[in-house]
Amino acid sequence: MQNIVKYEDKYSEQLTIAFSEVFDEAELPYFEAFEDSGHSFISIDRTGKIDGFILISKTEEAIGAYEISFLGVTQRQRGKGYAQALIKSVLAVLEEPLWLNVMETNVQAVRIYEYLGFKEARRFKAECGDYGLTYVIHLKCHSCAVDLEPDSVYMDEHVCLLKKIRKLVRVCRKCLT
Repeated sequence: MQNIVKYEDKYSEQLTIAFSEVFDEAELPYFEAFEDSGHSFISIDRTGKIDGFILISKTEEAIGAYEISFLGVTQRQRGKGYAQALIKSVLAVLEEPLWLNVMETNVQAVRIYEYLGFKEARRFKAECGDYGLTYVIHLKCHSCAVDLEPDSVYMDEHVCLLKKIRKLVRVCRKCLT
């Protein structure tokens, strides 16, 4: 039985244990450097043990404001819909652009992301030589809020005269002209 709750610091020790069950030891430094955005969720069983987690970080990337940094389900719970339920929990509370990188050989994960509405934004070559994919969801035009496809995103310079701040924003082709 899944009990999905918002991640809180009180779960940090249990999360470290679950993370170690799911990910390779080489990922541990990235996990330790992770800063929660307040939009992360965990799945807890009846005994209080963490079965799965989705860790969301705030980013400055042009493609999205938030990143799925880690998504993991323990071996004993895989194939039961935990990953989908965790992603849906985030999508229910976060309407800003959300992105992630996944290796294209992780076919099961790719299927889940595409099924849930994520769109492929780019393909890249990882340091290990394998290819990965960047997926994104909730891309919207800054001006008119129309949904954007990743390959139709245009960046326009937005100037705030009061603070003299320049930032790049996503706009559709119609609003760009």
